[in-house]
Amino acid sequence: MTVMPPSTLYEQPERDVVALHRSAPRDRKALFRRLQDAFGELAPVEIADGVRVWLPLTWDLNRRVLHDAQVWSRDSRNWADMANGRIPPTSGLYAQYQPRDHMLSVDDPERHKRWSTAMTAALRSYPSMNSLISDSSDLLLNQVCQTGHADLVADYAAPLPILVLGRMFGLPWSQATLLCRLIQQVWAGTDESAAAYQQAQQLLADVVATSHTRPEFGSITSVLIEHGLSDTEARDHLALLVAAGADPATALIGNTLLKFLTDADTRSALLRAEITADQVATSAVHEYPPVQLLVGRYALADLRIGRYLVRRGDCVLIGFGLAHLDLMRNTRSSTALYTNRAHLTWGAGMHHCPVAGQDIAQTLAESALVSVVDRLPKVTLAVDPDRLRWNPAIDINRLLGLPVKFSPSAPRSVAQDARPRPSAPPSAPPRRTPSVRAWLTGLWR
Repeated sequence: MTVMPPSTLYEQPERDVVALHRSAPRDRKALFRRLQDAFGELAPVEIADGVRVWLPLTWDLNRRVLHDAQVWSRDSRNWADMANGRIPPTSGLYAQYQPRDHMLSVDDPERHKRWSTAMTAALRSYPSMNSLISDSSDLLLNQVCQTGHADLVADYAAPLPILVLGRMFGLPWSQATLLCRLIQQVWAGTDESAAAYQQAQQLLADVVATSHTRPEFGSITSVLIEHGLSDTEARDHLALLVAAGADPATALIGNTLLKFLTDADTRSALLRAEITADQVATSAVHEYPPVQLLVGRYALADLRIGRYLVRRGDCVLIGFGLAHLDLMRNTRSSTALYTNRAHLTWGAGMHHCPVAGQDIAQTLAESALVSVVDRLPKVTLAVDPDRLRWNPAIDINRLLGLPVKFSPSAPRSVAQDARPRPSAPPSAPPRRTPSVRAWLTGLWR
């Protein structure tokens, strides 16, 4: 009997390589199941024309890849396709995953520890984070609560992280909005991503420069610098915070609201106080992971996985969506997902999301849901769930809209600290600025 040698990534016939970037977002969960049934543990896939990567299909393999830093690098300089020019510097993929000086792109444990310590201190430095998130939620809901209808993505889930990040960075709302839009364009991985990345880098460099002369205006930036980070390192960590805290947070909030609005058992259990908003968010993370796929690791040596030979320099995606599907298949009760923290949304191993960052994200989702239930009486989905549209990109798993209807209610007073900073710095003469409602209307039109 002849034993066939394992095949490598670019030896796979084109018919056997699934083009993920061409798949429709609505069909992706079914596609993931087909991949699991057909390939088992690992599949060759394409994420851009001519660019192939490996996709782990099980919870166990994804977790092993995240944990084993001796085999899998986080530094994209080890990605063969980036080094050999298959991914050119002008491409969207390069803009997304080029080497950077931050804690998620370094393999050296000492550098990682120094950077993660600084980032944790920065994330914990903002006073009254819970109050900021709650007040920001009220500020946004005040704009729609009297109308009886809203889009809980455009009016709420999308601008909420911007309000919070803007306050943390000390940015006026116009710049915070621009920054989040630019990072969103980078996430999209299109031809515009490279230009958006350069513009975002310049904006963040200006934030760092301002923090040297006015440390009170951007508190978390000042903390990063106080911990010995260079201006470039501080800039790249701010970019990381926006990349993780804007679009993925919008997805987490929107998907948590979707779970509440479309799952009758979850809705009734929450309203009867049988479960908490935090548990709804945990369940939503399993069913609708905010990041479903992410370019994540690069092989440091040749190794065999099943019938495939993974070569040194091959890229491996982190398949959060597949890992969670695998986990749900092996979970007997749907109610167990309310408390099951085995999901991989926060990563694992050395490069996991700092606990302080996890806490902020979880608070955003929990507070957003509590505020909607409290402020929008009898809120229900205004369209059939099948008509909801999803982000077409393969990474961020977020809704493009979430129209709802509810009984109108009165606005509430909001603490002044929660309001967006005016465009003029505090020392400038006062000038008239547009209302928050006008800002939101222009922002998401």
